Amino acid sequence: MLSSRKQELRTYQRAQMIFLAAEGKSNTQISEELKVTRPVVNKIIKRFSSAGLDAALSDAARSGRPKELSREERAWILGLACTNPKDLPDGPVMQLWSNSALSQYVREHCEQMNFPRLRTVADSTIWYLLNANELKPHNIRYYLEKKDQEFEYKAQKVLLLYKRIEWITQLSKRYGHAE
Repeated sequence: MLSSRKQELRTYQRAQMIFLAAEGKSNTQISEELKVTRPVVNKIIKRFSSAGLDAALSDAARSGRPKELSREERAWILGLACTNPKDLPDGPVMQLWSNSALSQYVREHCEQMNFPRLRTVADSTIWYLLNANELKPHNIRYYLEKKDQEFEYKAQKVLLLYKRIEWITQLSKRYGHAE
């Protein structure tokens, strides 16, 4: 292992520490020879004597930072982002979610949904979640929105007019009349 060029420098140094200690050198001599601090040498030699070679050469497992949002929390937020804010019983009166409005709604209603951790969720966390799922609730375009009560009746009349023009054009082509 000591001759392997592919091993990390750290692993190589740890192996050297163990061999030098086996040769009878003190931890101070090892730290001076390898140009590392003495507490590092102490830790590696102690780990070797208590847990063995593999434990001494590799890093100890770390807990790491916990995920910011659980699967359920993420699902709830993504579901909200896909819902029109006006359709929520106590949602903001707006057509589209802005990131700050969605974040504020999440913080205000998270405890009702049993997600108390979301009380302090940052706007950027929600932005990253939406971005990772390629959701842009602030950038939705609606094709047509019915605001006129007589919309269907008027649309039917206009479409019928277009259809009549199409029939007249076809008939004139069929019977050789110029347009």
